[in-house]
Amino acid sequence: MANFLLEIGTEEIPASYLAPAAEFLNNSFKKLLSEKRVGYKDIKVFFTPRRIAVLIEEIAERQQVWEEEVIGPPKKVAVNENGLLTTQGKGFLKTNKAKDFYVKETPKGEYLFIKKTKGGKETASLLKSLLPSLITSIPFPKYMRWQDAPAVLFARPIRWLCCLLGNRRLQFDFPNLRVSNFTFGNRYYQKKIVLKNPAQYEEILKEYKVIPSFWERRDFIIKELHNLAKDLDGSFVEDRELIDEVANTLEFPVPLLCHFDERYLSLPFPVITTVLKKHLRAFVVRNEGFLPYFLVFANNPGLDCSEVKGWYEKSARSRLEDAQFYFEEDLKKGLLPLVEAEKKVIWIEGLGSLYDKTQRLVRLGERLAGYCEGIDLELLRRASFLAKADLLTNMVREKELTSLQGIIGGIYASLLGEKEGVAQIIAEQYLPLPQTKEGAIFALADRLDNIVASFLKGEIPTGSYDPFGLKRMADTILEILSHHNLFIRIDEPVGFLIQEFNSKEENNLLNKILDFFTDRLRLFLQERGYRYDCAEACCRISPLVPKDSELRASALEKYRKERKEEFARLVIGQKRVANILREAEQKGIEYPSEVGSLLLIEEAEKVLYQKALELEPKLMRAVTERKYEESLSLLLSLREAIDNFFDKVLVMTEEIALKQNRLALLSYIKSLFNQFCDLSLIVLDEEK
Repeated sequence: MANFLLEIGTEEIPASYLAPAAEFLNNSFKKLLSEKRVGYKDIKVFFTPRRIAVLIEEIAERQQVWEEEVIGPPKKVAVNENGLLTTQGKGFLKTNKAKDFYVKETPKGEYLFIKKTKGGKETASLLKSLLPSLITSIPFPKYMRWQDAPAVLFARPIRWLCCLLGNRRLQFDFPNLRVSNFTFGNRYYQKKIVLKNPAQYEEILKEYKVIPSFWERRDFIIKELHNLAKDLDGSFVEDRELIDEVANTLEFPVPLLCHFDERYLSLPFPVITTVLKKHLRAFVVRNEGFLPYFLVFANNPGLDCSEVKGWYEKSARSRLEDAQFYFEEDLKKGLLPLVEAEKKVIWIEGLGSLYDKTQRLVRLGERLAGYCEGIDLELLRRASFLAKADLLTNMVREKELTSLQGIIGGIYASLLGEKEGVAQIIAEQYLPLPQTKEGAIFALADRLDNIVASFLKGEIPTGSYDPFGLKRMADTILEILSHHNLFIRIDEPVGFLIQEFNSKEENNLLNKILDFFTDRLRLFLQERGYRYDCAEACCRISPLVPKDSELRASALEKYRKERKEEFARLVIGQKRVANILREAEQKGIEYPSEVGSLLLIEEAEKVLYQKALELEPKLMRAVTERKYEESLSLLLSLREAIDNFFDKVLVMTEEIALKQNRLALLSYIKSLFNQFCDLSLIVLDEEK
């Protein structure tokens, strides 16, 4: 047993690239060692802006050895009538370097087999051959080439490779780099650090001011933030995203407490926090209100704290002064003139101006409000009219502060005398889950408008291609509908928007968008714990009402668990119905839309038809009232009649009139079940 270390030393890699890259290496090594049957105790990954490393504890020096059975040619061609090997049989043994064979019966007859010993290769040899391709296969959002190694693609130029197996350097070929047994500390320490064995990796780097573990750096940052804020009788405003970013931009965090002028506390708190976060990666401090301090981390352990603090404070003053100017100028102008200015701003080429979008959102909001109770239509109209105005404010147009869109609009609306409800709707528009129903309605309208417009422009998500985040928008729409118990048909607002855009391919576009939402709804239900077949069965119901599909899925899963055997028999019956109707369709057999009672001659088909007629009004009432457990109970009451029908009635009889009528009866039964879901899509346990 020995320890193994691979360290990839680079120029500074962007913070967001590091964790996925390290996770890829971790998973790749686990998969590789499992496939090659190389034992080990544990795998650890480390990453900083200048390095990604893997440490494998107690890796076996060799692969395991195992026997593998290899099938050869059929006995009849490999062995002659005298029991001697033919040329083909000898060739099989020679190719596999084997002396002995045996004959074994298979479903296809008797074949020659041999036992082949595999494995036993040195781990060092395996790693040498696999490491170069493993390094270059690490995925990144963007890649670079550099002059020293133009054939290599990586996030940033690779400057050194350190690889040890036990106390020996593990040399492998890599373009324009020689694998070494040394690493480097903090950028401010240029000395090479020779590693004698992988076990000392973490501790020796710490001596040279590098904390290689992301989690350790992260915990250190959180601890220092708490301590510094506590000294001010306050607490830092927690921002997990910012903590992770800071941890991934530094190798040895050095905390600094900085101050800014109290006059900037007159700015709205979101403005202060965003300015300091985006420009300085700084954390703000508060007790009952915000305090005029911020906390930052530097990377140089030998820095002059007073000089560096002065630089940070000067930068903060400059940025906050800009924000103060934007804020005051925006309030002088107000939101209403900006709504008028939207007429001059192209929203999407060929689809009108931002003002056109605003007018559509007002109209669509009114339409969606009609599906909900308790909506303050006056608030919704006013908020819809003003909501996009903040995109033209000085504050949001400053590229580092675009994340304030919506938030700053809500603040401005409140300060400019709009009703609090209007301000809240504007502020909630980009949230993944608005808290007010009016905010939810506007958020739905905005995202639906974006999706329809993108489909109109041909920007349809396929696989991983989704440049405008339409999948995320659709998922948010489903989440909002579910959370607020909104039973809105997706086809209604989508159809309305398609007409608003004056699209010439209305039906085709509507179907594409509804198919897109159906796919997202299927995943949405699965993420909530419903089985894939349950999600499929409930999503096939038209029209598409996401919240309604969720209730159906819940009732379906309950009955599957509580009345398992009866449920299974009902599903089998519906599969038979679906198969017979599909077969009839494939054969081109036509049948009437209504059942002819005079053509029902068998008792079993009469009983089934009569029970279905009696059940239909009760079922329709239960479905209308969304009493889906009751709906399924009613359908389950048909099980015995359906089973009896299939036992005693021949559907595909030679008598054409009877056959057509029985197909019409089955179609009628299927239509009743489809009021709830398509049970023929359910996969029973024995079918898996």
